[in-house]
Parts: sequence; C-alpha cells; structure tokens
Amino acid sequence: MGSTSSLRARRKVVGVDLNPMACFIADNEVKNIKLQPVSKLFKKIEKEAKPKINKLYEVTCEKCGKLAIGKEFLWSTVVICPNQVCNKSVVLSETKKVSGGRYECPNCKSVFAMMDCERVGEKLINVEYVCPHCGSASNKTPTSDDLERYQRNIGELELMVQNGQLIYPQDRIPDGDRVRDDALYKKGYTNFYKLFTTRNLLANALLKKIILDSDTDSEPRKAIMFAFSSSLSWTNRMRQEKGGWGYHGYWLPDISYESNVWDMFKKQFDGGVHCFWKGKMYSNKEFGNFAVPAKDFTTLESGKASYLLLCQSSHQLPLPNNSIDTVITDPPFGGNVQYAELSNFWTVWLKETLGLDNVIDNTLEAIQTRHTGFATEKSLDHYEDMLYRIFKECHRVLKPDGWMVLTFHNRDLKVWMGLHRAAHRAGFRLPSASEDPNRGMLYQPPIEHYTTTLHQRATGSMLGDFILSFKRDTVVLNDSTSSVLSTEEENDLLKKIEELIKYHGGADDNLLMIGLLPYLETDKHILHKIGDKDLWSLLSKNFVWVEKQKKWFTKDMVDNEAHAVKVIDFIPAEHLTEQIIYSFLNEKQIASFDEILAVVYKQLVNSHKPGIDTIHTVLHKICD
Repeated sequence: MGSTSSLRARRKVVGVDLNPMACFIADNEVKNIKLQPVSKLFKKIEKEAKPKINKLYEVTCEKCGKLAIGKEFLWSTVVICPNQVCNKSVVLSETKKVSGGRYECPNCKSVFAMMDCERVGEKLINVEYVCPHCGSASNKTPTSDDLERYQRNIGELELMVQNGQLIYPQDRIPDGDRVRDDALYKKGYTNFYKLFTTRNLLANALLKKIILDSDTDSEPRKAIMFAFSSSLSWTNRMRQEKGGWGYHGYWLPDISYESNVWDMFKKQFDGGVHCFWKGKMYSNKEFGNFAVPAKDFTTLESGKASYLLLCQSSHQLPLPNNSIDTVITDPPFGGNVQYAELSNFWTVWLKETLGLDNVIDNTLEAIQTRHTGFATEKSLDHYEDMLYRIFKECHRVLKPDGWMVLTFHNRDLKVWMGLHRAAHRAGFRLPSASEDPNRGMLYQPPIEHYTTTLHQRATGSMLGDFILSFKRDTVVLNDSTSSVLSTEEENDLLKKIEELIKYHGGADDNLLMIGLLPYLETDKHILHKIGDKDLWSLLSKNFVWVEKQKKWFTKDMVDNEAHAVKVIDFIPAEHLTEQIIYSFLNEKQIASFDEILAVVYKQLVNSHKPGIDTIHTVLHKICD
C-alpha cells in the first residue's frame, strides 16, 4: 500500500490489500491514535504482566546468589547421530561443524547432515542476565537449580493450558512453498506454536491474554496488540543472532537465541529506535487530523474522510467507474515472496483483532508458487491471470487520463513478460518516446548494504527495482494471449537482442528488460503475441550465457575453447558513459555516485542505459 506517502502528500487514498496484516499495519501507521489512553492501558498491562513473565526467566545471580532476570538465552539443538552403529545423542553446540548443516559426531567421528537426523530436543547452553539486587550484568552456563526452576515455572503455565485457562494458536502450518523450501514438516515443525520455545510460547500466550482481558475499548487495545505483533518477530526460534526474525522464510538455526518476552514487548512498544510510541508520535504530527478513516467511497468522496482501507482482492472493487486519479501499486514479484504464507505467523495470534477464524485465504493471491502438490499451488498462468483481472479493474476505476505506476523486482523473464502482458491486455501501455524519453521505465539501483542479504541473493531476485508508469489506453484487448510470432517478427526480435548485447558488451536480464519491453510493447506491438514464447529457450538457442559474468553474449564474442569472453576493444555503452562522466566531472571536479547516476541515466535512456557494472568500470578507469 502507498497509503502513508499519499496521505503525507494530502491526497485522499483508497488502500487495497488481500492480506489482513497489511491492512492492520497501514491502519495503525496512518490513523490519529490518542496516545494518552494507550499509555494508561500499557501501564495497567505492565503492572500485571511484567512480574508474571519475568518469573519465567529467573536465574541465580553468580555474584550475590539472589534471583536475577534472564534477558537472553542460547539454545542448542540436540539430535541422534544417524550412524546406526553409533545412534547416540549429539548436542550441536558441542560438535565440530564441517560445513553448512553438516557436523562431525564426537562419538563415532562420522560426518552427518542435520536433515538426516532425528531431533530429540534442545539444550540451554548460556544465559545473559541482570540482577535487580546487586546490579550485576553477566552471562553464565545455567546450573541445575536454574533448569529446575525453569521446569517448575513453565509447568505452572502448562497446567493452565491443560485446564483451558490459557490458550495459544494450534493452527497447522499450511503446506506450501515455505514448508517445502525450509523442510518444516521434515524437521517436525508442523504447527505455528512449534516455531517458539516452550517458555516463549507460554509467555506470549500469557501476555496476549492479559492484553485482551485488560480493556474493552477496542482502539487502545488494538494499538497494544500492534506492538505485541511486532514483538513476536523477536521472541521466536528463528533468530540466529540477537536481531529479530529477518529472513522471509521459516528457517530455524541449529543454535538459536531466546529473548525475554516482556523485554521485547516493552522494547517494541516504547523502548526501541523503531518502536510503536516513537512511530506514532511522528505520524500523529505528520498527518495531524487529516488522516480520517472512511467507511465507504461515498464518505471519502464527500471529503468527510481521507482514506478508505479495503481488505480484499483488487479484482473486484466497490468503486465507481473513472473515479481514481492515479493507481500506485507494488504487485508480488512472481514467486519471490509468499506473503500470505509468511503473514500467517502473525495472523494466528491476532485472530480476535483481525476478525479471522483461520489462516489467510490466499486463493486469489497474485503469486506463483515454486512447488506443486499442495492445495494452494499457483502457476505462472494464475499469476498472470490474477494480475490481468486486477489491472483490468484498475483500468475501470481510473479516470481517462490516469496513470498506473508500479514497482517490480524479478530476474525471471517469464514473470516479467507475464506482468507486462497482463497490463497490456488490461488496457495499459508504456508511453512512447515522444511522451517520455524513459518510456515509462526507471531503474532504481539497489541500496549497497542490501545487495548481500538473503532476500537479494535468492533465486529470482534482482538487484534494484524498476518503477514502471503505464498510461491508461482507451482500447482493452481481449483475454487471449495464444498468438505466435511470425518468422519475420522473431527475426526482428533476435536482431534487437543482438543489438543490445553488442552495444553493452554483453547483456544481463536487467538490460534486456530495459531494451526489449518498450520495443515489444510500443514499437512493434507484439508483446501480447509472445504468451507461449519461452524467451530463455530462444536466447539459449541463439546466444551464449556466461555464468561467471551472468550475461548473454553473441556466439562470436565467446572463445569456446578457452570458455571465456573474447577481449572486446570497443563497447559503445562504456564509451558513451565515459564521455558523459568525464565531461560532468571535468566541470564539477567532485561528485557523489548518486549524482553520477542521475546525469548518466538522464542522458542515456532505454536500451542505451548502461548497467551499474559499466558505470563502475568507467569510474575505476577515470576517477578516484
């Protein structure tokens, strides 16, 4: 949703998302929340919950011998060595790690993979604590007394669960991409509650119960539940370090951190850099009284409200024809991220707040799944069809001169073509060169610190994003995409690809997208005709993919015997880039990388636009 930035610009907004967590977050971000009642409720909850939860984390202080409060706990997975001759239990933290997921058994010296082992529990190996009596802060190996106290304290809450006085989510993790990618069922993680240690599961359940029982006023309680949902990211098993759950998957490390639930809840409410309290102080000041929720479009249109949130699919909207000035959207990037699958981690804890009876119904989610064989599998055809239905609805509600602007991020040519065909069929087109020299396509380079993250390195991820601006056309094509390129059209396409490769001295998928999409859609009007064309096969048949450089080359550019790219004396894209940068720096003397990107991308657009690697090559060649 673009609700936050649009409201900041004092525009009236309709925000739409199938995911109830997205709507819940957006609503809490933008609405003017009265903080005094929220603070009063938090103090009431703190008075009851803090001592009860902290009791679960008590350990003996090594300095004064009194009870201290544990803050961070380190747990190691315990497995059975799969060697049938050995078959002994192994504590992974006490075992030599050979490589990722592979260990040497300390008993029989055989090397085993974690995936082949039976998990038989966990061992608490270290605890960090703060003593309220003597003020010492230290860490230690837990003693037998600490472990007995731990079992006794959680035993009291487990008895409450048995008696029905305390409940936690029992929902099964639905089979899907994340279950397959992260081997959850194979590892024994079949339900969401198993993603927490026993202590943190019970502590979170106790905290939630106290929050829900504390007040009947829904608005302050919703705000507190918002902070609670944030703390769940910091109190689960999926933490390899002291940071929160930072990977878009259900990956559980062999050695994990367990944080005190009250500490994390308090931090997310008013103690952290990005806590709820600071966020709402800022947003209340930023939006003031402008952010007023609407019950329907009529209320929004009348000016009595400024935003309407619709928690539903966008393929059928309760909006009049030609009623929206601009559509700003961020469609799922094919199969890169399974939003509903991941959001269920939170929604199972927030059912009462979100009005859900079960996990998210993702039947209409516009994604593609990487795996098959489960009820919610989705093909590339489903992805394109849902985007087409959504874009067609955007076309209906947009005013005649409206634009649809979106960001996109994917390396898969099929996914790229699916998105553009869907937009084209729904009545949208990229602008012509006379309307916009960039042809409605802006490439936004990645933030350097993010280029090595697990998300960016994932298959299908592309470094950086495209911002695409589509014009609303008056003609809407029919639903069919089953056309075939003529021989002449295919030869022209190959010629264009060869031109791009030689101009850039090799072309990666980013450069091919920049050059091909305006050509296919606006210049040749054949984008809708390649519905069944496998571009990767076409490229593989006529060009050479060099894995080391992650680029396509023409066959004459590659030395087959040396398995390397031949020396290229003159690369037009590099030459033009050098001329622009040299001229710019000759005048300015000193410039930032962003300033250099701006001047290069302003003068070289579309298929002439160089890749980031080309710009880096030129900079290293001519500048300090």
